[in-house]
Amino acid sequence: MRPALFGPRLRLVPATLEHIDLFAELNCDPDVMRYVTGRSSSRAEVEEEWSRRFGPRTDESRGLGYWVGYSDARFIGWWGLGVPTGQLDAGELGFRIKSEHWRRGFGFEGARCVIDHGFSTVGVRLIWAGTVASNAASRATLTKLGLRCIDEPAPGVLTYAITLQAWRAAMH
Repeated sequence: MRPALFGPRLRLVPATLEHIDLFAELNCDPDVMRYVTGRSSSRAEVEEEWSRRFGPRTDESRGLGYWVGYSDARFIGWWGLGVPTGQLDAGELGFRIKSEHWRRGFGFEGARCVIDHGFSTVGVRLIWAGTVASNAASRATLTKLGLRCIDEPAPGVLTYAITLQAWRAAMH
């Protein structure tokens, strides 16, 4: 079961399909989607994306999946620690923040909560994230969290990762 997670300003609650209107609101912003799809998403595309996310990428029994983040009552975005295909000891970090909340540290704060949950509660030993080279803000957030670029599987596509040992050294 995914627990609620808390940061200094954020409350992350387990995401469900009841949050689809919030996901649609987020994905309708072309600035938010610039590095994901290059354009805003239709409602049907949002529903398809989240039906996939709540499928094999969520493992409720282990506490892996997605969270919706709020600061007070304001929707900020979502964070996730998905199940990578065939990697039982790893988690795939992801997050998407409403553009009006960019550059305020929410991405970092929520990701830190999710990473800590993955390492301390779920017991994963490696967390990785993908981004594109042109997304400087995402790359900076991942670096600030202690993740390091480890691969460029395709031109302009970067993979960042951190191990449990490196996380403990960076955060303590």
